Amino acid sequence: MRRKKSQFFGLAWGADYPDAENFLQLFYGPNKTPGSNKFNYDNPKYNELFEKARVLPPSAERDALYAQLRDMVIEDCVAIGSMARTRDYVWNERVKNFNPSEVWDNWFKYLDVDPL
Repeated sequence: MRRKKSQFFGLAWGADYPDAENFLQLFYGPNKTPGSNKFNYDNPKYNELFEKARVLPPSAERDALYAQLRDMVIEDCVAIGSMARTRDYVWNERVKNFNPSEVWDNWFKYLDVDPL
């Protein structure tokens, strides 16, 4: 993949933070191999819209740009996105504030344990 010769490959990506930007940056041209853009996708229009969207605060405008970027990837890239994560949790009833999330994994900091 680093030599940009692969025709078919599988990758996994887990979001580092709960924002679409975390996934859309995987298709940002300047992030091409050896960066996180293993697809080596480089569309000048996508790059321009991504640069605009990534600095906007959460808003309808940013959401619209994210939707446009998503649609460009769907139209241009031969990629299959999926979410097939399964996790099993076992905990004691004394454990409080147990609220796992599929995207964000630092929820452990909110855990508390009632003393015996």
